[in-house]
Amino acid sequence: MTDIMPSSILELAQTVSQGTDEIITVIMSQNTGSSSRYSLFDPLGEEVTEQLLEEDIAYRRFADQAEMFSTLERLADTISKDRRVTAEIISFGRGQVVDASRFNMD
Repeated sequence: MTDIMPSSILELAQTVSQGTDEIITVIMSQNTGSSSRYSLFDPLGEEVTEQLLEEDIAYRRFADQAEMFSTLERLADTISKDRRVTAEIISFGRGQVVDASRFNMD
């Protein structure tokens, strides 16, 4: 797993994904400063943006990998334009990691 995200959250997402056909995606972002930075996460939906603002960690369910990749591609376009925003995103499908992305975490 990763050294940034809490392993218990990732293990929970991995376990939940075993019992569903959905993709479970965990998003972690530790951003300091203005809360307006979280608006960059809008492609993931308002609920995710609010979760990140309050907790710095959120999750999102996707119906399938195509929906997940499409959404994460829009998110990548948005986040890559603002180097002040960091994010780590790990997606699970059927108990396996199907995607792992890090943004601006040099």
